[in-house]
Amino acid sequence: MKYGCKMRQVLLMYFLLLLFPVRLFAQKQIYIETPLGKAYPVEHSRKDFYCITNFKLDNGNVKINVDSGYVLFGSTIKGVTEAIIIPIRSKVTGLIIDYIKIEGELDDLYLRFNFRWYKNYLSRFLKRSSFINSVYNKAIKIHKQKFRNYYHAGWYAIIPPEKTLMCEFSLKTSGLRIGSNFLNNSFFVFSGLSNLWNKFKDGKFTIYYPENSVIKDSLQKWLDIRKTAFKRICNYLRVSEKKINNITFYVFNNKKQGLLYGERLGYAIPDKFEIYTAYDQTPGHKLTHIVSYWINKKRINSALINEGLAVYLDQTGRNYSRISKYLISSGIVKDKNLKNLLGNNFRKEKYGYIL
Repeated sequence: MKYGCKMRQVLLMYFLLLLFPVRLFAQKQIYIETPLGKAYPVEHSRKDFYCITNFKLDNGNVKINVDSGYVLFGSTIKGVTEAIIIPIRSKVTGLIIDYIKIEGELDDLYLRFNFRWYKNYLSRFLKRSSFINSVYNKAIKIHKQKFRNYYHAGWYAIIPPEKTLMCEFSLKTSGLRIGSNFLNNSFFVFSGLSNLWNKFKDGKFTIYYPENSVIKDSLQKWLDIRKTAFKRICNYLRVSEKKINNITFYVFNNKKQGLLYGERLGYAIPDKFEIYTAYDQTPGHKLTHIVSYWINKKRINSALINEGLAVYLDQTGRNYSRISKYLISSGIVKDKNLKNLLGNNFRKEKYGYIL
């Protein structure tokens, strides 16, 4: 009798395992370990949907006012760490990088913060709201676009330190999208530089440059060098110039200024015909990335070949073959380091680009 009862229990358990294996045994992971500490899953509940009124941020340079709007919160087991604000009436004014003036109405406002800041400050501007599906869907879309810009491990949230407020906002009229460590007064531009900077155009070539640009009095000369480089690269790679209808340069004074705007210079976006560069970087390197892409509208997957070709066609007139032989023969580069050039790890070698 006891044996038959146990058998029935075993069969019942087996049957339940077939039907509900995850529910019975899978436990939801409440955090993962990262070099910056624990990271937690984020949830967006309909219960976390609120109205927000008379909300203000001011760091001495930029003022953000949200007179009215809706907000969806991202919560972890530690507390609220994300706010996605969809304003109804709002305004932002102030000065950002290089004393550029911004002013306008917000399209959205995204915030990441320590849960204590929510309790001590943000919560006082809230009141319960009836659920609006369209606003909720817009907020979730913004979350997917912006969450992994700040304190994250994949889709898990790392809790920012206290006195840290990461802030990102978009302006309605200009399309300008700005991110910041707001309390530290540091800003960077995600998009919309063309609306902030001065413009110089010559045929298919356009230059955007800041007011304090070191090339503002020699724009044509700077561009003519790149136009010549473009022709030579097209001829060498047998790519028709007509395939490339426009090329836009965003020209910074130096790499340090690029970092102020959140840009690690230099780089090219071939399918958008865009180059982000310091004014004194080689004339042909980034142009080669664009022209070579349009051989068959595909990026060269090998970083070694991609960068090697761009260095070879950088239009500086350097004899890289002779330089490489000297570096090896003189012992500056040891033979054992040459193995780094066989893969994408060539960047770890000090003279990897030259070799």
